[in-house]
Amino acid sequence: MMISKVRIIQIHTSRSRGLYEILALIVIFSQSVRKYQRWVVRCYKVAVEICVSYPSSLSKRNIMPPKKRNHAAAASSTSDPSKKHVCVTSADGQTGHLIAELLLTDEDYASKIGSLTLIAAHPHKCDDLKDIKMEDSEAEVPPVNVVTHHPGKVYELVSALKHAKTDVIFLIPPSSKDRLKLTREMIRATRDAGVKCVVLLSAAGADLAEKEKQPHLREFIDIEQLVLQTKGDLETEAGHSPCVIRAGFYAENLLLYNKQAQSTGKLPLPIGKDHKFAPVALGDVAQIAAMVITGEGPHGLDDNHRGQLITITGPTLCAGEELATAARDALNVKMEFEDITEEEAREILKAAEIDEAEKEYILEYYSLIKEGKTSYVSTHSFQLMMGQKPMQPTEFFQTYDEEFKPKSSPGKVINDLFVERAEHSGDDFPNVVATHFEQLFKDEDAFNEIQVLSVDSPPESIPSGSLVRFRGMVQATLSNDVYVLTFEHGDATRLGGWGLADKLEFYDGEIDHRDSNFKDRCSYWAVSVPGESAFIREALDGARPTSGTQDLGNSAGQATSSKEAIKSRPHKFPTASEHVGVQIKTYTKNTFAFKPTEIVTFVGLFVIDGLGPPSIEDDEGKGPDLVPTINVIFTRQHPKTIAPFVYPLRLSTPSDEVYQASGHQSNSDSVSNDRAELVAWVAEEALGGDQLAAEWALIVAVARVYSRHPEILPPALTISSFPPPPKGAMTRPKPTLAHVLELMLPVTVFLDLPKNLSAWSEDAQAGPMSGSLNAEQQPKPTPHPIHFAPRSVDEDLHSGVLQLPPRTVLTILEAGVEEGMLSSQAVENLQTLRSVIRTQVLHYKYPFSAGRGFEFHTEFPCIVLCEGGKSGESLFLPDNEIILPLRAKTIDLGQTNDPYKSASDIKLPPAEKLDAFRRLICGALVGDAKVTQTVGKTLSDPKYIQADFVKERSESASKLSPITPDDLRLRMNVARLLALTYHESEVTEDIWNKMKTIEEARRSRLIAAVAE
Repeated sequence: MMISKVRIIQIHTSRSRGLYEILALIVIFSQSVRKYQRWVVRCYKVAVEICVSYPSSLSKRNIMPPKKRNHAAAASSTSDPSKKHVCVTSADGQTGHLIAELLLTDEDYASKIGSLTLIAAHPHKCDDLKDIKMEDSEAEVPPVNVVTHHPGKVYELVSALKHAKTDVIFLIPPSSKDRLKLTREMIRATRDAGVKCVVLLSAAGADLAEKEKQPHLREFIDIEQLVLQTKGDLETEAGHSPCVIRAGFYAENLLLYNKQAQSTGKLPLPIGKDHKFAPVALGDVAQIAAMVITGEGPHGLDDNHRGQLITITGPTLCAGEELATAARDALNVKMEFEDITEEEAREILKAAEIDEAEKEYILEYYSLIKEGKTSYVSTHSFQLMMGQKPMQPTEFFQTYDEEFKPKSSPGKVINDLFVERAEHSGDDFPNVVATHFEQLFKDEDAFNEIQVLSVDSPPESIPSGSLVRFRGMVQATLSNDVYVLTFEHGDATRLGGWGLADKLEFYDGEIDHRDSNFKDRCSYWAVSVPGESAFIREALDGARPTSGTQDLGNSAGQATSSKEAIKSRPHKFPTASEHVGVQIKTYTKNTFAFKPTEIVTFVGLFVIDGLGPPSIEDDEGKGPDLVPTINVIFTRQHPKTIAPFVYPLRLSTPSDEVYQASGHQSNSDSVSNDRAELVAWVAEEALGGDQLAAEWALIVAVARVYSRHPEILPPALTISSFPPPPKGAMTRPKPTLAHVLELMLPVTVFLDLPKNLSAWSEDAQAGPMSGSLNAEQQPKPTPHPIHFAPRSVDEDLHSGVLQLPPRTVLTILEAGVEEGMLSSQAVENLQTLRSVIRTQVLHYKYPFSAGRGFEFHTEFPCIVLCEGGKSGESLFLPDNEIILPLRAKTIDLGQTNDPYKSASDIKLPPAEKLDAFRRLICGALVGDAKVTQTVGKTLSDPKYIQADFVKERSESASKLSPITPDDLRLRMNVARLLALTYHESEVTEDIWNKMKTIEEARRSRLIAAVAE
């Protein structure tokens, strides 16, 4: 059986070989032994609960870091004939993984084992067991061998068992819809390999299950029969020393309902009000299994265990309300039992990361309870073998108190911190708060549990006071203000700030900024990351928790406000797409210097608050607009790719990344192969099969600012001869290349230049503003013109189209321009765009600012799609360094090779290959490739680039298009970018020659186009 979550509970006690001879002494001292063991259980509460899909993370619970084994010493232990060679099946599940770890880390058990073979369908989940160590002991850990179970290949299992000289096998039927079939294969392999001792983990209650009502439970009886029938087979000794352990319902399955227990104070189970069962702790099952596996006797297993049918349940029969009472007594909190229907239970289990067959098994066990077939206790065997009773329900809830106790609201945590650390009530108290919460959510699993504020989980759906995380782009700095750290209100001392009590009218005295009780805070406006790709959002946000359940227990209950009551302030976002805008209030000094376009994850208390300082009122006495507000507790910075990626891939593993491919391994050859496939896919889907154009698009997409003095900026690419969009359409379609780049890059923005230039201007007359669209196709006049540069209006910074995060890849469509007139605003926008592409600087416009406003650095790789003239230059952006005429095989609008086909019509590669493409190109965005003087360690000429350039320039002097110094600068930049796309750390001779090849192909194509 597999369960939802488990915490390792190891009990290190001294067990005597003469257990039964001194049973009376054990009974006498059972109370003291029990007390010691429970203390150890409490010590192990630092262990991390794990999900069924990631049992390998058990290694994370080790108090001390794993210690490498002495393999020579360990190998010598295999030659000891007195030691057993043990095999555990389904070792990638929680039960198998836990028992394997117990066998390896408990000295009493490990000393009896010569080697341990683990059979797993997912062997990588057992990697942590290969280098495990014992706690508080220098004893050697038995060597571990992990074998993959390939369904249908029984001969592989037989070979592995024989090779390991397996003496005893612990059979755990896997949690799978094919449980019977897979277990049958293991039993057959056991027989063919002649394994004498077979211990089977079965299910208590399976003998009372009905095949029609509880088929998954009843399967265990069929499995028991298959195991036991080998004992009578005289042709083999396999299975002649068997033992069957029937384990009851795991108490850890109750962890499936811990979210409901935390948020509602109820334990929901579909078992009826009066029916009882005795849940057993998985740690107790593991102890029994390890004892039987390592037992010694003349026929294999200990004679006290051989041939036994051992049933183990918990020590106490409990109805639902009695379970809730045990939780109340253990946790000292309110906890009630709630009898739910099977359908309600099935709905709760949907969120559990366990196999569908395991969910059905759990539901069937509930039905067995409701039928009154589990009203028994079986602990005699456990008491004889371990000298004590299994874990009581109250002890179980005490062990998992953090999982069941309602968590304190974040506001209460801040107040408690203030009371506990009164000496930090000065300037450093915000840092105390930040440090506390950063440590609390240091683990990524814990951090991911924080409620996400996003378009999918909008402000109006989140209760006030919830702890939220919001990944956003800083759009503007708002006015700073002060807050009162503490003040008397009635008979109580109130803590101000963080949205806890932010109204200055609570303070009766005059505001004196010299008073140490007044503290500064900084305010910003942040928006959803413009152009953020869906795969990045999924990688960072994952499954979004339901609103109100992940707010650290604060269930204020109601959503904050109706959508109409919250001001969205759309002028603060650069595009017209749906987004979230949030007022950000920060309290620590290190958060007082965020810059516009910086990407930050803000974690803090969510409220709906007035915009600006709390005391501001307008001339009519009205308060400020109500806006979503986060009172920041701590922040997380992001790389320019938003999610972390690694470079180079050939020197990394998928575990180094947040965004990981599904089992995709990378080396030099696979990187080259993936790159070639990526270029071919982009060409076929978006560029009519033109692989040279796809090659250049890939190179420019990973460009960045290498230096501003001297200028080494991203080169801009113009793909000319690009077909215009079809006429007569209600809306201009987006080119397929823009959709493809959205699938591959963290942040991309598409800019339809003719459509944007057709915006109405304040000084324009009625009529079309550009020749991009016919008059009847013109959009309706908008109240505000489109501005490419941000500008301040009434002391409020309005966003511009180009106020975007660094490394945003711009795809600009110029094709389809017709004759017409440009407005003054359109001309200004064009000037802004040309300046940004040429200098990578955007000028924010403020009143009374000298010149063109304040400068803010940008970093925008740019790909322009245009029809172009003979020279191929863009009509509006003629300064682009790289011009390449498109040479598509065929272009058929409306067909599969339509360069304007929608995202849904793109033929995607397999998921694993798409992951590999993303890791390749996003890794290149964070990498660096150096241009050295040698350019290849085998070259004798230390100035290869210079010599090669001089030679080529001399040869081209008489040609139509000679090589210039500007070409050298461009080539060095392109060579570096090309190396990045191959995940090379420097520009090698091979990379340099590849760059020359594609550059010569581009120049030849351009010369041919001019000559046509």
